[in-house]
Order: sequence, then C-alpha cells, then structure tokens
Amino acid sequence: MNLPFAYAPPTSTKPIASAPTIAQHSTMSTTPYEMPFCGTDHAPKFDGMLDMLAEFIDAYKECTDRAGLQGLNKIKGIIKYLECNDQELWAGLPEAQTSNYKAFMKEIKVMYLGWDGKRRYTPADLQALAREYTQKPMFSGQELSTYLCTFRKIMQPLLNEDRIGKTERDCIFMEGIPSEAQAPIRMHLMIKHPDHYPQDPYLYMQVYDAG
Repeated sequence: MNLPFAYAPPTSTKPIASAPTIAQHSTMSTTPYEMPFCGTDHAPKFDGMLDMLAEFIDAYKECTDRAGLQGLNKIKGIIKYLECNDQELWAGLPEAQTSNYKAFMKEIKVMYLGWDGKRRYTPADLQALAREYTQKPMFSGQELSTYLCTFRKIMQPLLNEDRIGKTERDCIFMEGIPSEAQAPIRMHLMIKHPDHYPQDPYLYMQVYDAG
C-alpha cells in the first residue's frame, strides 16, 4: 500500500537578514550634535562690534537648537564664544547665574543699544560726521565716494524712521564737503541745473554726481 507523498518546498541555505530593531535604528539616525569649538570656522563669532551682535545671536541660537542646549548651560555656552573683555562683562551680569536665558539676553541687548539696527544713530551723529569730513581732504572721486558711503550708513536708518527729512539730509551732505571742494561742485551744479531755486539745497546725489 502506497502512502501519500507530502510535498515540501526546497529550503534556502542563505541566512535571512533580520530587520534592525528600534534601538539600532535610533542609534544610526540620531547622532548627537556637538557645539562647535571656539575659533573654528563654524563657531559663532562676536568681536564686540555692534554690527556683529544680531548675526552672532542668530548663529548661536541655531547651534543650541540643534544641540538642545538650555538654561544655565546655554548662558555659559554663549559666554565662551566671546573675547576676554566681553566675557568678563557678560558673565558679571546677575542673570548670568540663573537659568533664564531670555532674561539674560534682554540685559545683554540693553547694553548694546541699537543692536538690531533700530535707533542706532541720531541726527546729531550725522551732523558730527559732516563736521568730521570738512576737516579731511576731498580732491578725488574716491574720497567723495568714501564720504557718501559713510554718510549713507547713518543717514538711511534716520530717513527710514522719519527722524530727518530730505531737505535736512541734503543740507548736511553738502556741509560735509570741504569748502575748497565745494566751489567746483557748485559751479557744475549751476551749469547742469540752471533752473534750480538758489534757496533750496541740491539733492545729495546731484551733489555727488557733480563731484
């Protein structure tokens, strides 16, 4: 009597790769971010100059967000990236001993008035700049261009905030040009703009173009 034959599929001799466990997957995909060393290319940098503060704060925030740095460690961390003089100044604040980074940064920003580009200059600063340049030689186009760039740096925020008017701007710009350089510029302006009313100041860019 023949017994029924039960079919068995061929078996493979190759080992079956096991799927990674949750722990293994976590280890492979979440390498901890480390804060960059001071002075390296990717480290936040601040040389004490007001113009650099906003960029420095933003760069540091990006690093700490990735590293998960918080509280007192976050405060101590930002101080490490400063120059020696600024380290002493920042570390001396009472808020530097707390875990409240927001309160600490609020005090820092108080010490650097205009750090965000707002109300950094006053009309008096623009007038002082003009007085300074009246004492400097201005016989070349390059020297006039340097004056224009420096003038604009202070003037533009003031104009944007309606803290000076265009007429005042134009008057101050001309005042900053030394008298010996003003004479030929005024002559060129009179020829180029014969219908200009004498009591009105020339636009500052007209003055620059005439130089």
